[in-house]
Amino acid sequence: MRRALVLLVVLLATSLIGVRPSQAQFATCDHAYVATWDVAASGGSPAWSAGPIECVEYFRFSFRTPHGERWIRGIGDVNLDTMITPGAVRAIERGAQRAAQRFAALGEYNIENTTILMSFSTAESLANEPASGRTAAWTMAGHGTTPATQECRITMFLLDDYSVDVELPHAVAHELFHCVESGSLTVAQFEARGRADNWWIEGAAELFAAVVVGNDNVRWDRARQFREAVEEETPVYRMGYAAAVLFWWMYDQYGLEALMPLLREAPESGYPGAQRQYLREAFDDGEWLQFVKAYTNGTIRYPGMSTSRLSAPDGEIWSIDANETRRLALEPFVITLGWANYGCGRWGNSVNRANAETRQGESWQRWPAETDSRAGGARYRVAAMHTGEEPGELTLRVEGGKHAGRAWKRP
Repeated sequence: MRRALVLLVVLLATSLIGVRPSQAQFATCDHAYVATWDVAASGGSPAWSAGPIECVEYFRFSFRTPHGERWIRGIGDVNLDTMITPGAVRAIERGAQRAAQRFAALGEYNIENTTILMSFSTAESLANEPASGRTAAWTMAGHGTTPATQECRITMFLLDDYSVDVELPHAVAHELFHCVESGSLTVAQFEARGRADNWWIEGAAELFAAVVVGNDNVRWDRARQFREAVEEETPVYRMGYAAAVLFWWMYDQYGLEALMPLLREAPESGYPGAQRQYLREAFDDGEWLQFVKAYTNGTIRYPGMSTSRLSAPDGEIWSIDANETRRLALEPFVITLGWANYGCGRWGNSVNRANAETRQGESWQRWPAETDSRAGGARYRVAAMHTGEEPGELTLRVEGGKHAGRAWKRP
């Protein structure tokens, strides 16, 4: 990582006992307040409202940040706890507390006071998107008419088939990290996220939630989504939530303290060129290749887990049994994989300076100058990550012959 790591800041989660509610600086939870959570119809998304609920506060706690004390509270209808899965409200509170405790590892960050509205009312579009799971949520920052009532707002839709041990804590930790992002980044950075397919803002939130929960979340299967993105030759900066796999790798290499320095360098433009430049500055060519090799090897793990569900596609397969030149197209920040199968013989290899390596057995290296496959063939795994601005190419020139008695020599 090129970003300098920052010192950790001790964050102390405190209870509500003995603290006056006025210190939390929240608006009163009444009908008028809940009405301000309504979302108007926009584009293809329908309007949403929590409805005429009788709002009560279910939990509230404070914690220390580098910028002072902050509060998180949970609100909902007075009958909410009797209409949803037993333990759901407690699972949200517990997830929020665990997230607040983990904030300390981020180092320098900021967050507003946060309210979590727990609702059993959902917009139709959310209910019809099972790929997103059945515990849906969204986050809207910067609400409040005065600095004293400024807050980040999370709406959680408690539907009928979520788990209270993994999915609810994961969802609330993910959304709370969006509050950190909105509080720590510039308005322009935050607004540019949509034009950049949300890859870094969602990938980072997925990492943080994974670290908080420490249990593989199969419902929101980022491992499968990542493989699909690789198969479709999607650049990293267009992967959306699936970019979580890049952040898992970064966490394994550099720890959670590397996350905020990386996000603070995010561009204030969603233009693809700005995203590519951001990626070039975040990691050098060697680190990008290390990431691709780790993915190919299956050694990138879900945070807190000892195994990996990641699997890499084969990619293009070359069968080499004559003198020839092979070319593999490389697009910027597209993970490019393949196999090179050599027929029986002794072959000389000449490869251009593409950012690529091969693996035979367990060892990765630059493409060998000579391949001796007379003992029964040879097979190389190929991995490449092109970081240039324009498309590139991996070029392999092979000379030699079947059952050749001597090695081909480089000119």
